[in-house]
Amino acid sequence: MPIGEFPAILGHEGAGVVRRIGKGVKDKSLRLGQTVLLSFNSCRTCDHCTTGKPGNCEDMTSINFAGTRKSDGSHPAHLADGRPARGQFFGQSSLSKHAIVHENSVIPCNVSTKDLAVLTPLGCGYQTGAGTIMNVLRPRTSTRLAIFGMGAVGFAALLAAKHMGVKVVVAVDLLESKLELAKSLGATELVNTAKNSDLAASISALGGVDQIVETTGVSRLISQGVQALEHAGKMVMVGVPRPKTMIEIDPLEFLLGCKSLEGVIEGQCNPETVSLAISESIDLRDR
Repeated sequence: MPIGEFPAILGHEGAGVVRRIGKGVKDKSLRLGQTVLLSFNSCRTCDHCTTGKPGNCEDMTSINFAGTRKSDGSHPAHLADGRPARGQFFGQSSLSKHAIVHENSVIPCNVSTKDLAVLTPLGCGYQTGAGTIMNVLRPRTSTRLAIFGMGAVGFAALLAAKHMGVKVVVAVDLLESKLELAKSLGATELVNTAKNSDLAASISALGGVDQIVETTGVSRLISQGVQALEHAGKMVMVGVPRPKTMIEIDPLEFLLGCKSLEGVIEGQCNPETVSLAISESIDLRDR
């Protein structure tokens, strides 16, 4: 990902406690001492943002990976030796003791600080995986789903799919330990790419799949995944490929198979809705 100039403060799944509130903050519900999660920023003015899909923001990359906090391009953060460091990575630059963030990136959660460690990945990983399932693919119980890459995003997708009642979920990874964990969480079929170089053939041998969540960004797997899709199947890319890499697709087979390939950022989520979901889950747990 293009992240602008260095030095830079990274960090994209933050959580903490509000210590200061700027005078320009419009959200008057924010208060000192409040526990919050941090997520991406967006322009809030393009058609995607105004229709509730800030994950599709036209300026997502420039705002979150190449922008600065101040309009003149300067930086409020500095290194120990006094050099300025670019902040606002993913709207937050949360790998720091204190983070100065835009209110767009702040998600009030009103939970104990003990719970923050578990909820922190909602800022990116969880909402990317689960959001892709719930907002984009929306599988039926009869849908045959495959997930490429069983990391945090892949497991979030798996849990969301099982929550929606999907009966067949194929977990794909090169580490046996991750595949075993996926099986314990509901995956019905496992494919180890370290042992099966022809992923398309391996998936076809299992009966094929209708939908794929691709979290690895590996071009070879993307190409083989498109090939493995059943008629009218759909693959969604959420993993970040290396720059300038290409994928190979047979365009005639793609056309006649009525297949589709879509790039998705942050599961087309709106972080503002995450606060409500957290509150509801905490209420249910307390009951």
